[in-house]
Amino acid sequence: MLGPPRPGGWNSRAAVWIGRALVSAVVVAAWGVASRSTYLVPHIWPTLTQLVQGFTQGWILGPMEDTMKAVGGGFLVAVVAGFAVGYGLGRIRFLAMIFDPLIAGLFAVPRIVFYPVLLSIVGINTSSKLWMAAISGFFPIVLSTAAGIKSVNPVLGKLGRSLNCTRRQLATKVYLPAAAPTIMTGVRIGFAACFISVIFAEFFATVQGLGLLVLNAYSLLQLPRMYAVVLVITGIAAITNLILLALERRIRSVAQ
Repeated sequence: MLGPPRPGGWNSRAAVWIGRALVSAVVVAAWGVASRSTYLVPHIWPTLTQLVQGFTQGWILGPMEDTMKAVGGGFLVAVVAGFAVGYGLGRIRFLAMIFDPLIAGLFAVPRIVFYPVLLSIVGINTSSKLWMAAISGFFPIVLSTAAGIKSVNPVLGKLGRSLNCTRRQLATKVYLPAAAPTIMTGVRIGFAACFISVIFAEFFATVQGLGLLVLNAYSLLQLPRMYAVVLVITGIAAITNLILLALERRIRSVAQ
């Protein structure tokens, strides 16, 4: 006799994909209903036509490249700086006592308020958006890294020191593997913060980017084009999040 489907088995994965397909179908149906209710929501086919033309004619590719350069560069800076600072705060109690309240306070400040400062320093270009992304992604990563390191069982550290492990070996063989799942959660949230901050920044001041495309299309009431760019932004965010989520799950399974 066949038993109940095992968690994570084929039946479970199939049910997940079926559920996702149903949610997508509901979203498309709701879009169709909304497009018949108000002129502010374009029909699906004109939007998809604009989406295809955006890639074939190239008017999406340049702004998308500019946006992703800012997001990718800022995310890299946020990961390196956030991990280094977070590891220090997690391992050195004196530093944590000094900087934890400061970082927690700055984390509560909307990061977009820093954008005018960056504009005055580096100007209206990709660099200002890159540093905006770095600032936004830094805080979730540093907080999750510090929390992950602090949550490591002290016995593991004592065991490593009893085996004469160097500081590097303690970091790479003890603390990082144990804290990796928590750190990856912060990395995933950090990427989302980077992406959101760049799009917001492009609404305010930039020479090119997906956010500027949305703003220009809206100002000219080119609604199919605007929705096409929104679909691109949504697709990039969803695909990247799925990749990072799969990596996070992989790390969790290895850590367990």
